[in-house]
Amino acid sequence: LIPIEEIEVGDYVYTQRGVGVVKELYVMPKQELIEIELENGLRNVCTKGQMFKVLTPELEFVWKKAEELKK
Repeated sequence: LIPIEEIEVGDYVYTQRGVGVVKELYVMPKQELIEIELENGLRNVCTKGQMFKVLTPELEFVWKKAEELKK
């Protein structure tokens, strides 16, 4: 593993769909960070728009922004 800042075009990375090649790099503008605490006590610091895959009561996976998650 290497820090994300060291990834370069042409590097191979793991994605949800398997291994892929980095085709382009870009820098995100600075954004406010929030802390999310999961039911198991784990914490994650992320942007409000960070997407999380959530299991619904109907046992379906949906994507939700961090700011949409319940406290």
